[in-house]
Amino acid sequence: MRAGGFVVSSNEAGWQAAIHTVVHRVGRHFGFQAFNLDPRSEAREPTFIPATIFLVTDHLYHLLVKNYMRRDKASGTDEYRWTRSVYRLHATIFQGYRDWCRHVDLPERIKELALEELRKGGEAVVRASAAGLEWEYLLEELSLYFLMYSEGANLRHTPEALWFLFWCLRNSHEKQMQITVPPPSDARSASYIARTPELAKDLMKLRIHLRNKYQRQISAWRQEQGAKPDGEMRSIKELADIHTAAKAGITASALFEGRGSREVNMVAEMVAYGDSGAYLDKLVTPIFAFLAVEVDRKGTSGVEIAARVTYDDVNESLCMPGVVHKTLARLGVQWDKKTRGIRVPKDLYTNLMAVGSVEIVTSGSGDGGDAKPPAPAPARLSFDAASARDWWGGFVFGKTYVERRSLFTMYRRVAGRRTFFRIWAFLILEFHFMCVMLWGWPATKRGSYYALCSVPCNHAFLSLAEQVAGAWTQRAPAKGIRVLGRPFWGRYSHGIIDWLALNVVLYLALTAQLTGFFSFDIFYYVVMGYSGLVVVHAVVTTRDGYCVSLSNQLGARLRRWRRDPRACCGAAWTPLIWLLERTGWSNFFSNLVFWVLVLGAKFAFDWYALMKPLKDPVIALWNFDWLRNGDNWGDADAILVVARCLPSFLVMMNDAQARQRLVMVFYYIIMALFGSIKGIVQLNLGSVSTFQEVVVSFHKAPKRWWDACTSKKGKENLFNAIDGLTSGGTTVARRGGGDYSVPGVHVNQDALAALTAKRAMDRTRLSATERLLQNTQDMVKQSEAKKVLTYFEDNRVAMWLVFSDVWNAIVEELRAVDLVCDGERDNLLFVHLDIDPTIEILEGMRPFMMPVFFYGGQISKALESASLNAAQQVALTEIRSLLTWLLMQLGVVNREQADVLLRFQPLPRPSTLDHRAARSAGVDEVVKLLKALQSLQARVPDDAARRNRWMAAVGVRGNLEKLVRILRQEAKAVLDEHRKPPVSAADTNPGRRMHKQAAELLEVLNEVEVDRLDRWRWQAYVGEEAALDVLYQETPDTPSKRCLAKVVKQVAKMLQTSAKGAQPRGEEAQRVLSVFAASLKNPTLETPPSIEDMLSWNTLTPHYEEDVIYALNSVSVAKHFGMDAVAARGMSDLMRENEDGVSVMQWLRSAYPSDWDNLLERLKPKLGGLDPRHVTDADFDVGGPLHHVQMELLLWASYRGQLLARTVRGMMAYEKAIRLLAHLECPQPPGMSDVKYLSLVDDVCRSKFTYVVASQVYAANRYSSSPKGRWLARGVDILLHQYPSLRVAFIDTFHGQAGSQQYTVLIRGQVGTPASDPEGTQELYSAFHISEDVFAGYNAVQRSGSVKFKEYISVGKGRDMGFDSINLFESKVSGGNGEQVMSRDVHRLCTQFDFFRLLSFYHSGSLGFFIFRSRTTAFYFANDVQYGGAKYIPTGRGYAIKHNTFVYTSYARSHLYYAAELLLLAILLLLIETTSYAGVAWSTWMVSISILWSPFWFNPQTFQLERCKDDFEAWLLWMTDVTDTSTNTTWFSWNKSQLEKARNEGRTQTNPLATALRGVVSGLPTALLVVASITRLDNTTYNKWIVFATLSGGFWGCMVVVCVIIFIPDALSVGVGIKNLILILLANFSGAAFLVQVLVYAFRGSLSARRVVDSAYRMLDWFMGYFLFAFLFLLSFLFIFDKIQGALLFNMKFAKALERSRLLEANYLTSYVDRASERSKKTLKEEVMKELGADKKS
Repeated sequence: MRAGGFVVSSNEAGWQAAIHTVVHRVGRHFGFQAFNLDPRSEAREPTFIPATIFLVTDHLYHLLVKNYMRRDKASGTDEYRWTRSVYRLHATIFQGYRDWCRHVDLPERIKELALEELRKGGEAVVRASAAGLEWEYLLEELSLYFLMYSEGANLRHTPEALWFLFWCLRNSHEKQMQITVPPPSDARSASYIARTPELAKDLMKLRIHLRNKYQRQISAWRQEQGAKPDGEMRSIKELADIHTAAKAGITASALFEGRGSREVNMVAEMVAYGDSGAYLDKLVTPIFAFLAVEVDRKGTSGVEIAARVTYDDVNESLCMPGVVHKTLARLGVQWDKKTRGIRVPKDLYTNLMAVGSVEIVTSGSGDGGDAKPPAPAPARLSFDAASARDWWGGFVFGKTYVERRSLFTMYRRVAGRRTFFRIWAFLILEFHFMCVMLWGWPATKRGSYYALCSVPCNHAFLSLAEQVAGAWTQRAPAKGIRVLGRPFWGRYSHGIIDWLALNVVLYLALTAQLTGFFSFDIFYYVVMGYSGLVVVHAVVTTRDGYCVSLSNQLGARLRRWRRDPRACCGAAWTPLIWLLERTGWSNFFSNLVFWVLVLGAKFAFDWYALMKPLKDPVIALWNFDWLRNGDNWGDADAILVVARCLPSFLVMMNDAQARQRLVMVFYYIIMALFGSIKGIVQLNLGSVSTFQEVVVSFHKAPKRWWDACTSKKGKENLFNAIDGLTSGGTTVARRGGGDYSVPGVHVNQDALAALTAKRAMDRTRLSATERLLQNTQDMVKQSEAKKVLTYFEDNRVAMWLVFSDVWNAIVEELRAVDLVCDGERDNLLFVHLDIDPTIEILEGMRPFMMPVFFYGGQISKALESASLNAAQQVALTEIRSLLTWLLMQLGVVNREQADVLLRFQPLPRPSTLDHRAARSAGVDEVVKLLKALQSLQARVPDDAARRNRWMAAVGVRGNLEKLVRILRQEAKAVLDEHRKPPVSAADTNPGRRMHKQAAELLEVLNEVEVDRLDRWRWQAYVGEEAALDVLYQETPDTPSKRCLAKVVKQVAKMLQTSAKGAQPRGEEAQRVLSVFAASLKNPTLETPPSIEDMLSWNTLTPHYEEDVIYALNSVSVAKHFGMDAVAARGMSDLMRENEDGVSVMQWLRSAYPSDWDNLLERLKPKLGGLDPRHVTDADFDVGGPLHHVQMELLLWASYRGQLLARTVRGMMAYEKAIRLLAHLECPQPPGMSDVKYLSLVDDVCRSKFTYVVASQVYAANRYSSSPKGRWLARGVDILLHQYPSLRVAFIDTFHGQAGSQQYTVLIRGQVGTPASDPEGTQELYSAFHISEDVFAGYNAVQRSGSVKFKEYISVGKGRDMGFDSINLFESKVSGGNGEQVMSRDVHRLCTQFDFFRLLSFYHSGSLGFFIFRSRTTAFYFANDVQYGGAKYIPTGRGYAIKHNTFVYTSYARSHLYYAAELLLLAILLLLIETTSYAGVAWSTWMVSISILWSPFWFNPQTFQLERCKDDFEAWLLWMTDVTDTSTNTTWFSWNKSQLEKARNEGRTQTNPLATALRGVVSGLPTALLVVASITRLDNTTYNKWIVFATLSGGFWGCMVVVCVIIFIPDALSVGVGIKNLILILLANFSGAAFLVQVLVYAFRGSLSARRVVDSAYRMLDWFMGYFLFAFLFLLSFLFIFDKIQGALLFNMKFAKALERSRLLEANYLTSYVDRASERSKKTLKEEVMKELGADKKS
């Protein structure tokens, strides 16, 4: 059925009742909640609110009726489309269930409950028609799943575990037989109710009404019948007995006298079943309690994730066939070992519910062959949730994957536990092969292939090491933790045996060949065979994943042959992974070519830049015998060779400092090349990059929109509406046809007669297309249809109309957010003409005028150019048509004369100079004519003005006379060029036709001069005939008058506005329009589905305590809420000034000056006469003259910050777009009321898009005692008022008699339930899954998920705008990446990727682009991999206009130490007299200076002398352990927090010894620097080691002696020198650093060691602080740095305002004195406390 162009069901109420019938039937028998007591109603009459059963009904109704049925275009009855919808939804939802059942070797339904078996039975249930039985049967399964999901709590994050519970419930025979489909003739069946309107109407409302009206009687009857309390389950017989007895008692009472049996049955059912909740209490609660302990309690206590059972482990436990079968065996399920048949107990659900109440008889084996059904539970045994929790934790759940931090983590980060092993092995083997080619090639050419054969041997060894690392890291992490699936014996033992055997074979072959055991070179043949197998395996499995264990594969094949479900690769212990949706061959080969180019470039660089230069130096080093100290040393020079090659190896593998992969350089180069080619060639990117290009190509935009963005159904609906305008059955003739020709479906005369003569409606709410159609309908009845419908004879008109609505909507949105002013908006808008029977329509005339910006400067360019482009031709044609229509409408020319004017074709270019001058003069005269006509429209307040208007009307004649003369000259120029007239009427010669047109034009001009432009006739025309009165303001408003005014105004602007003046000033507005125009050229845009066929989607934005809307003045907000102004401290607002006297509002006004002017222009009618130039922020505050429009200012500011208000505005634009598309694709048809049509549009919008803001603390903020919390809640209220369709979800707490109760609330709509693809879930362990969106994607991909929406809209996420917040964000993401490399998700994805996809995945996680950001990423990534502790960091996204005093605490240990170390190394490199020092060390200097400089450069006002003094004072007090108020730390507390992970303060490290070893090993490079520094001592008289020891002792003994040595002449000294002294000092500092690192990790339990470490770090911080502040003071004295910083960090206007505020307010001195005084008081207090403490001790 169609209504208003939309597909709707003719039986929506019936299908909703059918859904509710099935859901209610299923929910009641399985113990789901029907009603809940509203906790807010305790103090008054209790109110019961609908619960899960009603919730699921509503969700299924929206899915099936509002979406699936609406999108179904199959022909047939409404019931047929309903059946198809149920089938399609069931197939979508249960695809994951079918995969799970296959994986764990379970039937989807047991044989007794299969639909085929039910049809064969003899019960009444199966005598139903097959179709009716099947859709209701499938609807039962949908209802059961959604009921389980809705009450599943955190089980929603374990989708496969939820399938296990579903299997148990669905295959519980006794329960299912109570709910399975009654015959369609039965009044209880959903099919019967759907076909019976009187039963379907308000079914849910009736149940809710009965539950509340008879709540007391229901409670009494339940007590009388001995019904169990809610949450308990009765047997089927007990429930039937109670139902029968209750029904009899209700019937006997007088309450239901006169009412039908339907209500009696409903109430009796409520008595028998209660409000229930058994499923939640007995199944969900124990599992929830188990997860609460493992995930929440242990996680809060700091227990590592490896020692806890997480959501993934719970889910994957029930994906393992062995665990599933053992669990079912405990529940009484039995398997026949011979036939592998399955026997399920009659009431499996009762057995499942009995867990925790009674011990169930368990089977002796996993197969369950000897298991027996459990004995019936005692009648009155209570349920123990703790016992049930322990049952699930002890028998079912366990660890399925160990995310371990261990000693093998170092190798695992290389091997990645097979995650990235192939990449690192590939790089290692590349280096190995290049070494062979560099130094072993001569031997190879001589026939010795040992060096070359070492490469395959290395591959075998790496593979063996990878298996050992995997086995070691997957062992049980702690006592009492079960690791399911026996990962060592079930998986890694096979791999170790395989690779160990291969290694043994290889080395035995080598030994045999070296000893000559065989007469042929067996080693070479074995290596060749091994290499061939590796290559063949790589080629064969490259698109099917990566699996290396041969024995495991053979075992899997054997198990598959034996019908063992664990036959997938490694599935003997690996949980469910039905990965991966294979990439197409085109994508595969394009990715292959991409990486071949990348790796080719890398290999060339590695060979020529890294390896080849090593050849001669290494040979010389080896032959020189540097380290030979007697014969005992052997070939000790190998150490030096390794040291010499190590830097090149590290560069090839992984830069040990910045951790930037060298391959990334080539990756970015090739990626940029590929992207550029794809963007230019395929996507047309850059084709419309400026607004001028938008103007040039604007005339093509409507067709692009029509082709790419208008659905076929939308075009058909539009043409059907046009065809329906005719009074007969004809179809409007189509011109410009082509692909636009669509046969019409006509509306007959009866439908048209239903329309009134004029519609009493608000036309402004309709699209221009709808307004034109409705106006045309009126004209059809009052004039000839053929005359009116000429508008629509050309399909291009409909195309332009649709595009004009879209374009105007965009422009109006730009004006609504003040990106353009009123004048700019008018220049950008299409102007639509209201057609009317009184308006004469010219042939080819369009019912709209194009925007002014399209014509800006076009006429002047056309007059000067030798030829016209397409845009200029369109502009000239449009203007001539409008001017001709204007003259015809005013009566200057008649219709025939107007046709001659339009047919005349002038010369394409001027023939003479006079002709050119005449054309320019003609344009000027047209402008004067239009100005004169505009003057006639002005208001005339008195007689003098009226006389002036009369004179102006008379003067119009002069303008027309000049135009006639110019047109006469144009005609003569044509006659001079083409002198011959047409031979006949059929003559098609262009020149002769132009001659005829020019001659006709001269005749018309003569007629006009005689008949109209004669002086006396003109006065009569203006006076007695009142021809120009239609322009006068006092004349009645008519469509003709409105059209004339629009045309006069628009054409005048077309001719007068320049190209520059027509475009918007704001860059953002230009960008929006340019991007929109460019996107229409995207060739990947496919013809979209209609608005009905479009998939629906929901968007959710989580919100905690981020700002919603800016407050203007925090003090005023506090007073508004009745709070003290002091409570507003710390609350951000627009007017609060920082230390420099600068506010956020000042920054916004300086950053968006044109937007501010646009806002004031929009508010001008509300300004009350205030001059916009003098409006200030304070005018909007309480008591100000503009307080009534304060909200406009707050929204204006909030839309320019990164606040929730801006996000909501952007998301709700989707609803506007859908609403606009609905109007365009389905115009309002004749005969349909406005109310019904708009309700249909609203229904479509609601069914296609929902936006929910999950404001977690909204309820708490509503009652907060702080103004900030109250303002956050008020901001959400404001957004709800701004956007009526917005929904806000939150958790509220009610404190009643039963204690505190929490419940969820959803404002403006119903509670959300699972989407149609619930398997795409994400984990909620905050300390591990920091990058929650990434893990959600991992989960979806591993379940073969695919993107259902093809997105073309690119929306930029809100970004941090301050240096500190950016680095905080990077640290959070880097920590999340560190957790990812240990996660099971990345491991399993990478083991299934082919090699080239693995390369893409690996490098997509690059560690950054910029130096400082790279260091941030590297530090936190490595820190998390080593210690863990990643967490969510609220960065804030405010404007960075405030100075941060304590930069040092944020970056000292992570960045500044590192940069200082690099600086020392650069100095060391200088001292050892390296050749080409600049070429070698420039990058080191750049990195070190960048890292040292960046935190201070991006910190506003750092280089102000007063500010520098202030920071230095604060740092001095902080270093002496005085608490700083801005960071709330002292040096001691900060240092403790920096070392707490290394010292394992929280006792969270699962392997502290391994962590300590890693820490010590990481200090070895520092120890090597000691040796390196000593070895570079030269020109010493004595042995360099003796010199080092002597001077080191002197240095540490007495610094004075060292200072004296510096100035002792070389002749009197031992020949040390300044350079050597510096090297010795560097060696000592390096040795001390290494000693400190050893103490940190190896002696962290020693208090003495801790004191030494703390003292060393304090000394280093003193040195670093003085060093940095020395440079800051130096640069602060040079005021130019302050000015440059202000100009670069801010715009020039704001920088000047900042400087002005300093000069006028002198805030710096005041701030400095105040803070110095504050610190003095704190220092005094500290001293007093110390003295008091000393007195107590004494």
